[in-house]
Amino acid sequence: MYLALVSIGMPEQTVNLDFNIGLEDLWLTNLPLGIIAQYKTRNIFDPTRSCTCKKILNVSWKFSFGDGSSASGTVLGTDTIIFVQLQAVCTLIDNRETVIALGEDVYYPPINNSEVFWLFDSASVIVNRKLITRRGHKAIADIGMMLASVDDGTCQVIYDAIPGVYYDEDS
Repeated sequence: MYLALVSIGMPEQTVNLDFNIGLEDLWLTNLPLGIIAQYKTRNIFDPTRSCTCKKILNVSWKFSFGDGSSASGTVLGTDTIIFVQLQAVCTLIDNRETVIALGEDVYYPPINNSEVFWLFDSASVIVNRKLITRRGHKAIADIGMMLASVDDGTCQVIYDAIPGVYYDEDS
């Protein structure tokens, strides 16, 4: 994953942008105007503050993934982007010395690559040294995604392990 500090529009609005190396477009979170004001501590692009944002009418987008799921939405428009800083965010491979120092083994499951994605059994996860059984679950490895799709119980255990993190239905 690559995280970039970019400035968008005029006057410039600086936001963090995650690059998906599998796509050729840049995607930003856009929220309804009334909701943007609620996120004063986050850098969310507000197209109404940019005199260079060109709205595109009646254009939508849709991505279909190998597992049958999809994502879709409306194209907001185009604008000027200035790349301020690009940095690679540490991944498990980058942090392998840290993982080794923690005394944990990295497990490499058998991969089924007969589809357009890599599928593997995900029978359990470990969060804070606690084993959570997930019998019958499968997982897909995709280098372009930072998404982990887990059941509600596993998600709650992950949230509980991170101080200050909670589920928010509104974001």
